[in-house]
Amino acid sequence: MSKVARKPVSSVTEPPIKHRKPAGSVAEHATDSGAAQDCPEDLLDDQQAAKRLGISKSTLRSWRCRGIGPVFVKMGPGKKAPVRYDNRDLAQFVEDGRQLPSVLAALKG
Repeated sequence: MSKVARKPVSSVTEPPIKHRKPAGSVAEHATDSGAAQDCPEDLLDDQQAAKRLGISKSTLRSWRCRGIGPVFVKMGPGKKAPVRYDNRDLAQFVEDGRQLPSVLAALKG
């Protein structure tokens, strides 16, 4: 019986996942005194973020798993750690998705 040669796992290359850069520091906001402080109350959960974007929670989770959705914050280690979204990152995600309709693009081009 002949053996099939297998490539070592380290030689397998996968395309890089496209991650979006955060719109700013997620956990720090300036206060009246000018000092930075943690502001987790400014972060949105899956349900709130999905509602803000006008999509379902499952779509938002799918995008996150595929690396194509908005920037998110993982609130601890492990698979079960809660995920939160900053309003600024959601706004940046929407801005990044703006498209010029093809008819207008043809007229301007």
